[in-house]
Amino acid sequence: MVDGQHDRDGCEVTSSRSATEPARTAGCAAEAVPPVGGFRRLGAELGRRASTVPTGTGVFADRTRRAGWLWLAASLPLAVALGLVVHGESGYIAGWVLVSGLFTTPALVVGWVLCRRVEGEQHDFWRWWAVGTASLYLVGCILLVWAVTGAPFLPRVSGLFGVAATVAYSVALIRSMRQHSGARAVIVDVLEAAMCTVGIVALAVPVAFDKVVHSDAAWFTVPSALIGVCLVSSLCWAMLLFRRLDGPSRAPEAIGVVVALLCIADAVAQTTQGVSGFALPAAPLFVLQALCMGLLMMTPLHEPKVAASGLDRLPPHAQVRGAGLGSVVVIALLGALVVETVAVGGSVPWAGTFLVVVVLVEVVLLAARYQLAAQETHRLYGRIAEAAEERRRLLTEMVQSVDHDRHRTAARLHEQATSAYVAFASYLRTHGLADDDGRPGSLGAVREELADQAESFRQLMLAIRPLEGTGPAPRRLSAPIAAYLDGLYGDAPAPVLVIDLDPDVELDWTTETVTFRILQEALRNVWAHADATHVRIALGLEDDRLVLRVEDDGRGFDPDALLFESGLATMRSFTDLHGGSLVVTSAPGAGTSVVAALGDGPAPAAAPRSASPTTASDAATDRHPGSRPLGGPLVGDVDAAAVPHLRLVDAPSS
Repeated sequence: MVDGQHDRDGCEVTSSRSATEPARTAGCAAEAVPPVGGFRRLGAELGRRASTVPTGTGVFADRTRRAGWLWLAASLPLAVALGLVVHGESGYIAGWVLVSGLFTTPALVVGWVLCRRVEGEQHDFWRWWAVGTASLYLVGCILLVWAVTGAPFLPRVSGLFGVAATVAYSVALIRSMRQHSGARAVIVDVLEAAMCTVGIVALAVPVAFDKVVHSDAAWFTVPSALIGVCLVSSLCWAMLLFRRLDGPSRAPEAIGVVVALLCIADAVAQTTQGVSGFALPAAPLFVLQALCMGLLMMTPLHEPKVAASGLDRLPPHAQVRGAGLGSVVVIALLGALVVETVAVGGSVPWAGTFLVVVVLVEVVLLAARYQLAAQETHRLYGRIAEAAEERRRLLTEMVQSVDHDRHRTAARLHEQATSAYVAFASYLRTHGLADDDGRPGSLGAVREELADQAESFRQLMLAIRPLEGTGPAPRRLSAPIAAYLDGLYGDAPAPVLVIDLDPDVELDWTTETVTFRILQEALRNVWAHADATHVRIALGLEDDRLVLRVEDDGRGFDPDALLFESGLATMRSFTDLHGGSLVVTSAPGAGTSVVAALGDGPAPAAAPRSASPTTASDAATDRHPGSRPLGGPLVGDVDAAAVPHLRLVDAPSS
């Protein structure tokens, strides 16, 4: 669906939505939902509302987030009250499940809505988050059934689902880390997280292993301890992800770090409760559980429409790893483990052997980490070398392009001088103007001077003509376009540029200048706002009109929120020089398409993404003779009123 509107500059701006998206108005919704059962209509209406993204910077409206925080604050007194009235093992488990259900139930709804509203990388992360939340919900349901029926196998089943939930959250973090790691290898991050996890968990094993495993409530303490181990790993990933992202859009990651810390404390508290035979006061533990689950519910409510950028925003040399804190942390943890082993060596006979095993594991992980980090550094510097080679190629093409432009300038000057000479000589011959003695006099001297100037420009044109035998001439626009985009991004990673220029079209000076200025403004908008990974430029004829398309896969924008944009005004002013039209198609998360048509006729529609364009390096070498120049007169002032009807002239083959 495309909804048309205009910005303040008069540009036609359209909002693209997918064909499967439900209609936004009540009337359309009524037509889209078949008149069947009431539950089906209710489900369709809920799906429509869930897919509707509110205005603002977040996926959820501000009032929804405020309602979530109010619900969290109001639930804490309920958790305290419930903790004061429950007693015994089954009572504690039932209360623990009810406190968790206050937040896991709305968290499931929030996760379902969020998965319908986001796409791409965000959808992948929150899908795994929803799987983890659903697993937690099943844990609560199973334990609640066990508290009522007393079936002995249910606690073990619930423990498996608890571990599965933690694993799902860890997978979500790892996948998000992979998407925001730029050119870094995620396996190095995996090894660093494993090193820290092994070191932290190893400190707790000598003093807590026997108590946890041989507890009367081992069905509760063992899963809680395993969940705590997974949460330590999740904390490492959450901290790495938070440090790797940039900008104000990383609020969910910040909440994730706090949630991981609270959940580790909660896992330790729950394990201690099981070891004590559920003799500890329930109220503080219920409050801690409510905080964990409440913040877990609030995490998706703070998801921004535009995800925070990761290391892909940095040039390759800025992505090279330093020494890092992982090695320092591991050394400190091993030192603490040695002290602990000496302290408990008398009561825990296997503590010395355990220390040796942990040290060996850490050494192996550390060696693998540095080996893979060295390979990663070599690959990153290889990319730097590739970028230098690409810039060398661009410089060569720019020099060739300037060489062609110099020759074309000399040819233009020679043409103008020759035209003036021929016109003046014809004028003298026609009117027979000469002095009384038959000599041409002053007018003849002017004619001879014009002839000398024409000859001078001819010699200049021959002197600066391009060298022959250097291979196919690059397209006049390809090299400047690629160089301009490279200049905008500098050392930062630039999007993949695809240039698709019609080989049968050549532009005159006026049209080429207008086209290049429109391209400059469109590419500047991509650099400043789009955060795109691919940009496609297409230039060709459609119904005897020159049509330029610039498409990107960036974040897009909402035309409803567009107030003023000088870039669009500049592009429109240049299209007006040729009596053309400008169409900008965009939607949040769906990229942007700029279509400029020069000449009279209807505005062309935004074309779908191209399937097989040539790259910038390929397009610069496929020009062939016999192309048709497109544009107006070559000599004299250009009348803006006469330019819209662009002229096509067959050029002779070379």
